[in-house]
Amino acid sequence: MRSAVVEQLTGAGIFRACPAFQELSFAEGRSHGSLYAAFAYFFPEYFTVNGKIRIFAAMKDNDNELLPVVDDEGGITGSATRGECHGGSMLLHPVVHLHLIDSKGRLYLQKRPLWKTIQPGRYDTAVGGHVDWGEGVAEAIVRETREELGLELTEAPRHLTTYNFTSPVERERVHIYYIVSDVQPRPSRELDGGRFFTLEELDGLCGSGRLTPNFEQEYRAYIRPLLTKH
Repeated sequence: MRSAVVEQLTGAGIFRACPAFQELSFAEGRSHGSLYAAFAYFFPEYFTVNGKIRIFAAMKDNDNELLPVVDDEGGITGSATRGECHGGSMLLHPVVHLHLIDSKGRLYLQKRPLWKTIQPGRYDTAVGGHVDWGEGVAEAIVRETREELGLELTEAPRHLTTYNFTSPVERERVHIYYIVSDVQPRPSRELDGGRFFTLEELDGLCGSGRLTPNFEQEYRAYIRPLLTKH
């Protein structure tokens, strides 16, 4: 069984073979995602996806990153670390989302890597990130777009809305923006790739568990109506 799994996944380009790989014990019925995570964790020096070496286990979010804490209207009331904001404190902190729509009316989604603490392995907004302490929303949009998609915004994105989102572990004040462009993203190593999706594909993904809950809620309420106009 082990040799068959190794051969199958190596042939599919998911894993690159190495001697230590033979020592792993694989249970029948496990998904590729489970094997992917286990292999990457124990043997990061051999981990590869589509020919690109990634030091998977060494990557993680910086829990000491300082973020602004805001009230329900967005006024700054103090600061806290990322770890505090994501640790169940429910401190409201600002984030930015940028939706990328092409001229065909398709929406680009990023794939969250498995090392992420929150919603690993799921599709999410093209660009999403925290507003850093001492940074404005407009600055955060430009920075996050550069860091995650390798793109420089040549014009100001359009503001769609701002709302407060609550999950079981955190509260975010979400500033939503969008751009219409045929530019091709170049996802950074912070992400596990991404691609453009049609309206039909997005509708099919809703309720599948493959989207982050935040994105799915945002898509239904704000983005889908926008896409039907393009």
